[in-house]
Amino acid sequence: MENLYRFIGKHLPEIVALISAVVFLVAGLYLAFNFNPVWLNRAGALIIITGVLLAASRFHEWVAQKVIDSLEKSPEEFTRLALEVREKKTGVPVSDEERVVFLSSIKEQLIGFMISQQWSVKHNNSVYEPSRRRLKLWEIYLVVGGTFLNGFGDYIVALLKSK
Repeated sequence: MENLYRFIGKHLPEIVALISAVVFLVAGLYLAFNFNPVWLNRAGALIIITGVLLAASRFHEWVAQKVIDSLEKSPEEFTRLALEVREKKTGVPVSDEERVVFLSSIKEQLIGFMISQQWSVKHNNSVYEPSRRRLKLWEIYLVVGGTFLNGFGDYIVALLKSK
């Protein structure tokens, strides 16, 4: 269940955009075949708008900024999380002396990263660049597909109805 949550959280903008585009397409096809072929053109316009909104969302940049802001506000919380992760991976509880040393070293590293801003640049490039590329690809698909439907949707419906 946790993996599903991570997947949906990570891909939320794409999922919402694609579901919206499919709903617009299906509704446009239904209305075009049952009422007026121009409805497919209108559905194409809505798909274009969905692609533009996806491009404007900048979801991953917002998440990165939230992480940096919360890191700057409370580095102690992140050091405790790091300790929990270490204990979980090793399966052995850390002694009190090791805990103090570990927490202070992690806190020093976090403060050093925040001061140099090197961590955020490196982290953003390594983690968010693939997501940016994937979002850009979906934006292109939605805008190109929507533009095609917007321009030729009624003609496609007319050709399919005439057969």
